[in-house]
Amino acid sequence: FAAGDGTPVVLNFWATWCPPCRVEMPHFEAASHLYVGKIAILGVNQAESATTITDYANDHGLTYPLLVDREMKVNNLYGVLNLPTTVFIDRNGVVREVLIGTISQAVLEQRIEGLLKD
Repeated sequence: FAAGDGTPVVLNFWATWCPPCRVEMPHFEAASHLYVGKIAILGVNQAESATTITDYANDHGLTYPLLVDREMKVNNLYGVLNLPTTVFIDRNGVVREVLIGTISQAVLEQRIEGLLKD
């Protein structure tokens, strides 16, 4: 994936210690299968180790990409202050919406459908 390559992106900022993040992660897993090849869904971890992230993913059956942001560079770039935060980016690389807090499967799918229509 590269910005502007025509693929919409959903960035979900999360951490293993964040209970609301844990609630919504199965929604992102389901959406990653539902929209495979149509949208990039990426989990951006907040400052935890790759081992912690990998262990969590394995324990919870998560297969979508979970990225390490050990130095908080991506978190800071997007101004993330609260977890979870989800950023919806259109096929031109433009941030369309930022949602703070837990989102439901229905809301996630609604926002993704909106990105795919643009």
